[in-house]
Amino acid sequence: MFADPPRADGRLVSGVHRHDGFSALQRSARGSTELFAPSSISIGTADMESQQCESSMPAIGEISALALNHYFAQRAMRAFWAHFDEELRDAEINASQFCMLALLNHRGPLVFGDMAAELAMDRSNLSANLAPLFRRKLISSITHKEDRRKRQLVVTTEGQKAAVSAMLPWLRAYRNTFEFVRLIDLSSMRDLFFALRKFNQDCN
Repeated sequence: MFADPPRADGRLVSGVHRHDGFSALQRSARGSTELFAPSSISIGTADMESQQCESSMPAIGEISALALNHYFAQRAMRAFWAHFDEELRDAEINASQFCMLALLNHRGPLVFGDMAAELAMDRSNLSANLAPLFRRKLISSITHKEDRRKRQLVVTTEGQKAAVSAMLPWLRAYRNTFEFVRLIDLSSMRDLFFALRKFNQDCN
């Protein structure tokens, strides 16, 4: 279903044993001082320079292994999301659009800003994602009952039909990936996202 990541020795790691490739890479990185050191580099004759160079190489190797772990974690999430998009192809909506329809169906009418906050998306990004749903008349906007100056987003009858037709493919995609999902606490991933988002905002 998902492409297997390469091991440090070039072979593929299949199924749930992919982490063995990462472990092997980490062991290789820790045990070698040549991961980033071309053989043509000439070490200085001074003992201090030699010691500094030798002590820095294991650290570089370990950081390299960690960087590869994060690289494959990012690719795994992309592959995970792409699988849901593929399963939903016949329903003619993607995974992001299904989540938006599900949110509006679950929460009821939402003001645009509230929906952006709920999905942790900026307004321009949300507008781009909602545009296809508006064009297909799967969602519409109505006047807020308590404040007529505001507009709320709602799922239309056609949108409800689209969401219902996408439920079985979405559940099938979930079952297909269950062996991977069950190893992850998805609620903690949500908390991690918001924590990292706040951290990045504070840094900027």
